[in-house]
Amino acid sequence: MELVSVNVLNTNEKNPLKRCLQHLKNQTYENIFITVIDNGSTDGSIEMLGREFPEIKIIENGKNLGYCKSHNIGIENSKGEYVMPLNSDIFLMEEYIERAVAASKKFKDIGMVQGKLLQIASWDSDIPSEKIIDSVGVQMFKARRNFEREQGVRDTGQLDKDEFVFGASGAAPLYKREMLEDIKLGDEYFDNQFFIYRDEVDLSWRAQLMGWRCVYTPKAMAYHVRTYSPTKRKQVPRKFRQIQMRNRYWMILKNDTLTNYIRNIHHIFWFEIRQWCYAPFFEPHLLLGLFEAVRFFPDMLRKRRMIMKNKKVDDNYINNWFK
Repeated sequence: MELVSVNVLNTNEKNPLKRCLQHLKNQTYENIFITVIDNGSTDGSIEMLGREFPEIKIIENGKNLGYCKSHNIGIENSKGEYVMPLNSDIFLMEEYIERAVAASKKFKDIGMVQGKLLQIASWDSDIPSEKIIDSVGVQMFKARRNFEREQGVRDTGQLDKDEFVFGASGAAPLYKREMLEDIKLGDEYFDNQFFIYRDEVDLSWRAQLMGWRCVYTPKAMAYHVRTYSPTKRKQVPRKFRQIQMRNRYWMILKNDTLTNYIRNIHHIFWFEIRQWCYAPFFEPHLLLGLFEAVRFFPDMLRKRRMIMKNKKVDDNYINNWFK
């Protein structure tokens, strides 16, 4: 039985973390190694781990390093054939990891697995009777915008078949280590410069370019306390909204091809027109995100050269993923 390293990222979420770990301890898959990566929590998370989960490995970063660098540290310090970066507000049903590993073995080129994530109101809520989809994978659109597939839609069994998707949500993806080692750039799996947001989409796009696929399996079910969605965007701090904008441009620069960009230029053009007619008047702070994107274009171009050097699929294959 292959080893699955589960790396749980925590920043002042002691109560969700406790429930997350309890669900992990109840998994039917027996060969799991759990690590908690703590980003400078001050809410007693570390003390709680020492009292209630003394067997779990802890990596203390001392400050918030963001999703990307924190999980890169976790991957570097993990072992086994699979790695699962996990949010502390994800509660896995008992067979999640067993089902996800089984799905990954269907084809040799499957490098990512997405389960069926459903919404739950809060860390202390009961499992809801009505199932509302949180994510069944990442979907990319021709305007180069990404969304969680079917988010907010009531689950009536309409997505109860395994299928290939563009990428896995960053909340609870299962990655083959072989894929992670194949697609990493230098010593980075996730791009440290992204910090947070679109990082898993960037990784998925790069993996697709290098010949790896992502499978969605509804048999692996979990519940997620969703703190961000497009409908809650205005509640997100300005800095994070700037990062979202910046990272979209970086993701495109790193992974898109000129052929596919031109194919979809009308979709991209109309989105950019709408965005830049809106932003200067209603969210002028977003200009700071654009300036930062331009400032680090040379870094992204360097990474782009590394990606394109190892690209294994043709443009038509990738273009078919854009809806």
